[in-house]
Amino acid sequence: MSAHAQMRAMLDQLMGTGRDGDTMRQRIKFTDDRVCKSHLLDSCPHDILSGTRMDLGECMKVHDLALRADYEIAAKKEEYFFELDAAEHLQSFINDCDRRTEMAKKRLVETQDEISAEVAAKAERVHELNEEIGKLLARAEQLGGEGNVDEAQQLLEKVEKTRISKKEAEDVYRNSMPASSFQQQKLRVCEVCSAYLGLHDNDRRLADHFGGKLHLGFIEIREKLEKLRKAVTEKQEKLRVKRQNESGSDGDQDLEAEIGTEMEAVHLPIILDATAHPVLGKKVEIGTENEDIDTRIDTAHIHTLISTRERDLQETAHLIQEKWSALCPKRRTKK
Repeated sequence: MSAHAQMRAMLDQLMGTGRDGDTMRQRIKFTDDRVCKSHLLDSCPHDILSGTRMDLGECMKVHDLALRADYEIAAKKEEYFFELDAAEHLQSFINDCDRRTEMAKKRLVETQDEISAEVAAKAERVHELNEEIGKLLARAEQLGGEGNVDEAQQLLEKVEKTRISKKEAEDVYRNSMPASSFQQQKLRVCEVCSAYLGLHDNDRRLADHFGGKLHLGFIEIREKLEKLRKAVTEKQEKLRVKRQNESGSDGDQDLEAEIGTEMEAVHLPIILDATAHPVLGKKVEIGTENEDIDTRIDTAHIHTLISTRERDLQETAHLIQEKWSALCPKRRTKK
């Protein structure tokens, strides 16, 4: 990208579509279905994996930094739920990646020589130490590039200790199988990006993998997915509280559910008519474990049942009255 193009992109990101009065450009809004909502939230896999061996190419929807700026400005004044669309987009992508990982594991099982569970556990230990070394080296290189020399040196010291542990694990693994079999490259599938890792990969190969754009890109995608899920949950809760404060209906529904639960606890074989109590708003049928009470039960039968369980009925009626009395002041206050 030329310096001029970079400058235009920076202005778009800062000022949005209206930065130079271009009315043609303003015809498409960030709310348009043609606009990639994942891009607005800086979480589109097409952007994150660009330039890797799993480059997805150009996204089918519109990507524009100016539209992202428009969204960020508007989001300060109004709530949008684009996180839900973006989360679904990323979840679908992660599901595809996980399926590829499982398929790769099955191919390894079919192609590699079968080994005992004990030997497999020893090989797994070598793989784990390989992974730890690769991650430490990648992180040390990153810190060194940022100028954090002391922290990078500390990580390199950990790498040396881990190499000693790896050498011991390799010796244990080597002694558990024939020399010819040990020389065969045992592969493992990376759980993050589904790439193949070798048991005998050197440190440089491991550092290139764990510090590579592809592996880090998949980590970023998974982290962004978790953030989007959290944002969706928080916005849903915020919306629920807002609606509850505006209408107050949720409070009545919660009370109804609580009363129903407490009435079921005493197992009263009786039917309460909704017209007799405005809190319930519907007929509530409560029966014993061995009874099936018909909702069309006649009045005489009701009186018979009440007489046999009068004390339980009085306790329940008193409980309902207390709940109703506690709610009435809240209703008058809201009015």
